[in-house]
Amino acid sequence: MSKMNVGDILHNGAEVLAFFENDKHGVVLAKWINDITPYVTWKYFEGDPRSTTWGHYCHDYAEAWKDFQDRVSGNFAKGAKDE
Repeated sequence: MSKMNVGDILHNGAEVLAFFENDKHGVVLAKWINDITPYVTWKYFEGDPRSTTWGHYCHDYAEAWKDFQDRVSGNFAKGAKDE
């Protein structure tokens, strides 16, 4: 499938701000179309940005960036299952 890039608009209308991908999965930080929780991190299957799932919805960028870093640096980055 297609490779994700910063600035891409996902199938659900969210804008990619950052992403991480290993050989099986990825994590994306995106600006979401929602006034209450405008930032989100999703997991997705490597190479398939349409497979976004397991969303963590955040009130501000700092909260979302921390969540993104936690998801990337945790066991998930080594291919483990979601928490």
